[in-house]
Amino acid sequence: MKPFSTGINSSCTTNGKKKKKKSHLPSMLSPRLGSLSWRPRTQEEMARKKHRRVISQHLKKIGKGAGRELSLDHNGVCCFTFKKFVVVLEVPEENSDVCLVYSKVCHVLPEENIAEVKRIIEVFNERQQRGSSNNDIPDSSSISESTDSISEAADPLQATTMLAMKDEEEVNLIFSVPIQGLSFQDTADHLERFIKTAVLANRKLHKAKILPIPMPQQEPLDESSSFRGRRPRMWSVESQTSISDLSQGGLFSLFAR
Repeated sequence: MKPFSTGINSSCTTNGKKKKKKSHLPSMLSPRLGSLSWRPRTQEEMARKKHRRVISQHLKKIGKGAGRELSLDHNGVCCFTFKKFVVVLEVPEENSDVCLVYSKVCHVLPEENIAEVKRIIEVFNERQQRGSSNNDIPDSSSISESTDSISEAADPLQATTMLAMKDEEEVNLIFSVPIQGLSFQDTADHLERFIKTAVLANRKLHKAKILPIPMPQQEPLDESSSFRGRRPRMWSVESQTSISDLSQGGLFSLFAR
């Protein structure tokens, strides 16, 4: 009778000779292959995978209606163009319980009115932090030092909105949307609202950046100085570099239904 085989690496005697049996265990358990590479997923990883799957399903449905393929990639990012706006949706590695929607809405040149653009960004973000649901971008002429009169209803979609300037030249619009309980219709509504806000931001920021830069204050001339009787050199609007209208076929052409 042949000796009973356990199916693992072992030595047994057959006709007085030792014979090594071949292992039938999975290769991942073989000590010759080193330690295990598999590990259980953390709750954070499982939640991130679930949230990305939800957003991908909504994007696929939206894309199907628009005749294009939309879905998050393996990094949790989806990028597409819409009326010259480059729109990015992202479920990030960290804080994956929100979906970020962002796009560049304005580019400011060094010779343009960066101070006015920053002032609009500051007032808009302050209003959003105070619980405003209205994404109306303020006009330069309508900005006052006090915003106490602002009183608007809460955002029914519970998304946060902000404008952010990067490297003193690029202004981005950013939506942060909670994913928990987010329906397909909510996602579609957020995207529509984002596009409308991006268009409005582009218009208002363009108007702000081409405003004449205020003339710097001139120091009073000393009557006893050698400059008496000379006319100081004045800065003029005509000396500025001409600026093309972005709404005329530029990168940020206006959204049309």
